[in-house]
Amino acid sequence: MGLHEVCMSPDKRYRYWLEANVSDDKGRVCMFLMLNPSTADATKSDPTMSTCKRFARDWGYATMRVCNLFALRSPYPQSLKESTDPVGPENDGWIVRNARDADVIVCAWGNYGSLLGRDSRVRRMLEGEGLAGKMRHLGLTKMGNPRHPLRLRADTVPMQYLN
Repeated sequence: MGLHEVCMSPDKRYRYWLEANVSDDKGRVCMFLMLNPSTADATKSDPTMSTCKRFARDWGYATMRVCNLFALRSPYPQSLKESTDPVGPENDGWIVRNARDADVIVCAWGNYGSLLGRDSRVRRMLEGEGLAGKMRHLGLTKMGNPRHPLRLRADTVPMQYLN
C-alpha cells in the first residue's frame, strides 16, 4: 500500500480524490475541497497534502480526503485556463460521493475557484445535496474566497462557510 489512496483517470491526467489515514483511530473524515491537484499521488506527498494531514489530525479526524473543483493535475493554476476540460469527466460525482461520506468539508480553493463559475456551481451542487451544513473554511481572502491551507497558522480552526 502507498502513502495515499487515490482515484485517477486511466491516463493519470485527472486526480479525482486522494485520501490518507492521519491517526490510528477509525471513523471521522475531514474532506478538503481545493482548486486542483498538483503532484501528490499514491506514493508521493507535497506541501499542501502534508499541511492538510496535519490539520485533520490536529482537529481529531482519522482520515483526510482531498477533492478539487478542477481534477486536472498541474502545479500551475494557469493550465486550468488553457485546458479544454479542466474539471474532468467524473469529478462532480466524486465530489458529491466524498462529501456525503465526510464529517466536515473544508472549502479551501482560494481566489481562482471562480474560473468557469466553478466555485458557485460546486457550492450549489453541495447545497442541493443537503450538505451546506458540513461546509467550513479556514478564513476568507480579500476577495471573499475560502483560503488555501498552505501558509496558515497551525492553530487555525474551521469556521462555518454556508448557513
